[in-house]
Amino acid sequence: MLADIDLDGCLIVIAGAGAQAYKRAKSLLAENCRILVVGEHVDSRLEELGCEQMTIRRQKIEDASFIRGCGARIVIAATSDDELNAMIANAARREPNCLAYSADGSSPSDYSHVATSRLSETVEFAVSTHGQSPAMAKSLRDRAAESLAGLVTGHDESRIALYSELRSEAKRRISAPSERRRFLQAIAVDAGVQELIKDGQAGAAQMRAMSILDGWDNAKDHS
Repeated sequence: MLADIDLDGCLIVIAGAGAQAYKRAKSLLAENCRILVVGEHVDSRLEELGCEQMTIRRQKIEDASFIRGCGARIVIAATSDDELNAMIANAARREPNCLAYSADGSSPSDYSHVATSRLSETVEFAVSTHGQSPAMAKSLRDRAAESLAGLVTGHDESRIALYSELRSEAKRRISAPSERRRFLQAIAVDAGVQELIKDGQAGAAQMRAMSILDGWDNAKDHS
């Protein structure tokens, strides 16, 4: 199962500050999460990533005590010591609502990384071999990216932006999840909305969609 975890505002702790830590930190920067890297010897590339989103704590890691009570959503064990990584990953699993990942496979991870490729500003796809062969996942991703080039159009991006705004507004105004799905499905097949998007009239499309939502509210109030 592939899942897109919402890490907005979450704390991610990376134990270790070498090449693996750099790789994981770099991939997390787009997730709008808080990143804490803990390690004694820091890869220069990590320092070059320097941003408000990431904090580097220069500290020799001798055990997993720094994990306890840290409030991390994910702990990534990426030191150069397999036994220490296993200790850290196991400690992370004992923390509430925390996922553990062992970069060297020294301990079973709660998830596996997938090979991703961005098709547009808001659309990306992933290829997974369930951790069996990351190299093959990357190879298949690259081949798929070539085949999918140009798949996402400007109209698709406009639809995504519209549906995102409507989803938030519908969540505020329509309490029942099943009713919200019905509304969003109605917008997706509404010929007027789709024609306005196709003509590049995103503002008009949003106004029509909001008018439909107003009608949805009125129908609910009189039911």
